[in-house]
This record gives sequence, C-alpha cells and structure tokens, in this order.
Amino acid sequence: MAKANLCYSIDAQNRITEVSGPWDEFAKHNSKDSHAQRVHSALILGKPFQEFIQDDATRMLMNSIVNSVRVLGKNRQIDYRCDSSTEKRYMRMSVSIEGDHSIKLCHELLRSEPLSPPFVTQTVGNDQTHYQRCSQCNRIELNEVWLEPDSTLLRSIPQPCPVYHSICPLCAERLA
Repeated sequence: MAKANLCYSIDAQNRITEVSGPWDEFAKHNSKDSHAQRVHSALILGKPFQEFIQDDATRMLMNSIVNSVRVLGKNRQIDYRCDSSTEKRYMRMSVSIEGDHSIKLCHELLRSEPLSPPFVTQTVGNDQTHYQRCSQCNRIELNEVWLEPDSTLLRSIPQPCPVYHSICPLCAERLA
C-alpha cells in the first residue's frame, strides 16, 4: 500500500460523501474479486459507510467512535492492523469533525513488516465453520486463545483460513 492517507468523509446521516488518496488501489490490493469492485470509489458515494463493514462488532465500534466524535466534538486517533496475506500493516485511523456533523476518517500506514509465513484468510458468514479474526489487531482465535497470524500454532489450519471478523477482548478493552 502506498504511504498516502486513505480518507473518506461522511455526512450527518453517515453517507459517504467523498473519498481521497489511493482508495481504489488499496481496495484492489486488499480485497478479493467482487468485493474490490463493490468498494470502488465511484460505487460507494452516497451509501452508508456501515454497509461496507463486514461484522456487527466492528460496525458497532465504528458507530460508537463516529458518534462520540460528533457528540463530544473531540477528534480521535485509533491504531489498528490491516494485514494482507504477506505483510503486517500497522495503521492509524484519525476521526475528525468537519462541521455540521460531517466526519472525516483518514487511515495512515505507519509501518509494515513481512508476515512470514504468509497467512491467507477468506471472510465467511458467522453461521459457517470459521475462526474469529479481530478486526483491530488481526489476531486469530484458536481454542479460546488469540494468536498472531504468524504463530506456529496456526500452521495446522488449512488456508485460506475461513474467518469471521469480531473484536478480541484485549482490543475491546483498549477501545472502550
């Protein structure tokens, strides 16, 4: 991913009004096939941002963050991970009020490092056989333990690993 910030703005009804930075390049690199096309910048404008969040826990977290910035009028920064199958990407999301209840969300790549061995995931519905993956730190839950994707304990899992995104207890506590 390029070092440039990816930003999007939402209006008071949480509809995406603008995207900037290498949005489409990132979507193509970070998503598979039809999902990358579905989140192309031309197709998301005017739609609620929550429509593009795949799991309930992250959707509730993002709504909470956006609402707290609106109500308190105080900007927030949140560090998180957005890994690909071959690299750990350490990111920072900045959420700021733009006036009239509009919000700007910018995502900045702080650093990246190789993910070795590669760990390939495939998002599935929560009603299927799956492993939980934290949408904030990217750790995978195996037998009630949250592990980094390059953990030797995860090597026995077939890939692509079917995952359903959630939020691990450590990240839930950190973001509360």
